Amino acid sequence: MYKWENESKYNELDGDERVLANAIFGVVEEVGPLDEAEGVWVGYKSAEENESSEIGAMCGNCVYFVSENECAILSREIEPEATCRFSIIPPGYVEERGDEEMSLWKGSFL
Repeated sequence: MYKWENESKYNELDGDERVLANAIFGVVEEVGPLDEAEGVWVGYKSAEENESSEIGAMCGNCVYFVSENECAILSREIEPEATCRFSIIPPGYVEERGDEEMSLWKGSFL
């Protein structure tokens, strides 16, 4: 089983989110980094492109964040204020601002 680099954030996940985080890492153990997996769209948005970083939706708040430029599930360099479609962020890190803004964030990778 994977040793979580960002164990404090992993421990903040609710039951179903923890199951999802483990499942995604299970895929990474099977196929390798998701940005190198055939047919997998990561949807990485740089810090400059990430319009949701101001509310906390960013790599730096994700359980897969390892360091300033490293992610546990991607091989590419990342930025703390960037994001991707596989972000797993514990409750309390993303500021809720209202239904319209949250629905934009939730649908930003569709």
